[in-house]
Amino acid sequence: MLKTRLIKHFALLFFLFLTNFVFAQTAYQVKDIPDPKKNGGGYVSDPDNILGSGTVASLNSTIADFENKTNVQVAVVIVNDFDHNKEDFDFAYELFQYWGIGQKTSHNGLLLFIAKDRRKYRFITSTGTEGILPDVTLKHIAQNNLVPAFKENDFSSGITNTINAIGEIILNPNNKQELNQLFTDSESSSTPGNFWLPSLIIILAFFGVFKIVNKQAKTGFSLKSFNKQENSYDKSIAKGCAAIFFFVFISVFVVVFTDSFELFSKIKLAHIPYILFGILAIALFFRYLFYIATIRKAHQDDENFFDAVVAFHKKNWWLIFFSPIILIAMMVHLMKRVKTIRRFKPVLDSQNIAMVRVDRDINI
Repeated sequence: MLKTRLIKHFALLFFLFLTNFVFAQTAYQVKDIPDPKKNGGGYVSDPDNILGSGTVASLNSTIADFENKTNVQVAVVIVNDFDHNKEDFDFAYELFQYWGIGQKTSHNGLLLFIAKDRRKYRFITSTGTEGILPDVTLKHIAQNNLVPAFKENDFSSGITNTINAIGEIILNPNNKQELNQLFTDSESSSTPGNFWLPSLIIILAFFGVFKIVNKQAKTGFSLKSFNKQENSYDKSIAKGCAAIFFFVFISVFVVVFTDSFELFSKIKLAHIPYILFGILAIALFFRYLFYIATIRKAHQDDENFFDAVVAFHKKNWWLIFFSPIILIAMMVHLMKRVKTIRRFKPVLDSQNIAMVRVDRDINI
């Protein structure tokens, strides 16, 4: 009888041990970990009940307070084990991307991922959050709070102390200004006036500039007087267009074959006016080169050409505010003009009388 009872007790203990062992060996896939945002609007995912409901509730309250005051979105995930085919960083990063922690316009997410059985932890930060919480700072916090508690199997205290230490940094008044610079409210960033109005002003301004330059190109020269031979400015324009085409081709090649499409996700609506200004500035620069090429074709005489370009620069120097690259071209032309002054200095004849220079535009 006693022997039968011992066998039953042993079988029961073995069954409980086997059950705990099976549960402990559950290796989660990314898609299998419950997202607390979708399950009650929390911030902590503890599918294996390692922390307990009291600790989870306390952490949720603390993290919610962080988000309300700083706009930083923190998520905590603790499991017994995860996919054995992945390293802890890769798994945590994939989970971070899968859940979409943080706002796309602000990049204000932070994930603390912990694998209890593997004794692994990882911080994953967005590009905005890492400005105030760099890897060095997070490692220091973990070494002082997370690691010592984990050695005692006190995961609740370790995570709570770590979150509180992070809170001391992001709630510090000295970091408020930096947080305001890093994080952009998603609603204000999507307001049409924030990028449509500046973009419209830039388009209208450049439209007027191109209108002025095109008008001067049409009325300033006679097409009959153009020298149809290719000149150095034609070559510069051709080389410039080829360089832009080559740059665009290489950029597309790099983006496609390095899977860098996520770089485009970092472009915000507030960046549109700057991008638009850069594109139109480059277009204006090439229009300027076309205009200089027009002047070159209109004058076979070098002195007349340089004088015409100087006159154009004096009249349209303000173009550099719309395309700063034009300033470089103006300086290059000025250096060429200085080098040619000696060429155009009148030569004295045998009686020390200045000889009359032949104007090639008149005497072709």
